[in-house]
Amino acid sequence: MAALGNGPTVRSTSFWRTLLADPAHANELAVLFLVPQLAGHVGRWHAGRAQRRPDEDPATRAWRVLQHSARVGRRGGAVVGSSFYVAMAPALAVVYCEQLLVILKIAAAYGRDPCDPARVAEVLVIQGRYPTTTEASRALQESGKVRRDGGGGRVAPRLKPVAVVGAIRQVPSMIGLRLRKVRASHPFDIVILAVEVVSYVV
Repeated sequence: MAALGNGPTVRSTSFWRTLLADPAHANELAVLFLVPQLAGHVGRWHAGRAQRRPDEDPATRAWRVLQHSARVGRRGGAVVGSSFYVAMAPALAVVYCEQLLVILKIAAAYGRDPCDPARVAEVLVIQGRYPTTTEASRALQESGKVRRDGGGGRVAPRLKPVAVVGAIRQVPSMIGLRLRKVRASHPFDIVILAVEVVSYVV
């Protein structure tokens, strides 16, 4: 279960329903759900690391985290990437979760509690989704809100293809990939975009 202050709560049983209700905030909902799931693991990792290497300074610990994450990324890419489209979704999930783990581990190395709800908004700022934690927190408060009908009852989420496509288009940016904005009047931009898409898939 994930929560940010007095904001929305995302439980594992309702994550997909919440995502269906608000696909435009796919990244916010993913962070809101995953960070608390990973925080406990990071807390145990940090406690064990501090016990084994009590004299290790934060910068060294952060550097080791990055080195380990790079190795995990290379191994994961070699294994799941070999099956191409079949493993594309798991590959993206692995990369995304590993990026969240790196952020939380480095935060823990510098004395920040990975279980603190403030980490959720900070992750969104580090991802470049929002310029400040205040704006990120406001977006998290709005994420996953379910509309209500005139009688006060909840309106069941409806699958809107346009909204779902918008959520899928967020996936590359969720793992740090940026594609160019295409200008129809510049054919060269379209060529570059095509090369970027091919590179992304490979």
